Amino acid sequence: MKIIIILLVVAAIGGLFVRYAQNRNAKKRKFYKDFGIRHGLVYTEVKGFLSVMSTLKGPVKGVDVLIKEQISGKGKGSYVAIEIIIDIPESDFNFTISREDILSKVGSVLGYKDIQIGVEAIDKKFHFMSDDE
Repeated sequence: MKIIIILLVVAAIGGLFVRYAQNRNAKKRKFYKDFGIRHGLVYTEVKGFLSVMSTLKGPVKGVDVLIKEQISGKGKGSYVAIEIIIDIPESDFNFTISREDILSKVGSVLGYKDIQIGVEAIDKKFHFMSDDE
């Protein structure tokens, strides 16, 4: 009898967790779809077990834009990163915003300039890189 009760409690907790993930994904999906409609971008998604990775793509004022979510890192250090790619014709300018970590230091070695925006809380948490000043 105790095993049945334990299994029911575990199933209920699992059900609550799945429900939470579904609600969170529904809110995120609505946000991306609404944003896409406002800016004329096409919405697509890739579904995982408990996650949805959204993508928006299309021209904005004549410039191709791609906004996509992807899981970065591994294990407990994984997080959802949002990548924004703007295809500016006849330009080789690169600009990246990422979380400040040991890997973000590699960009500096490769010639990218570390940009400090002057807000300490943001400069500590995010790494702004460019191959051009």
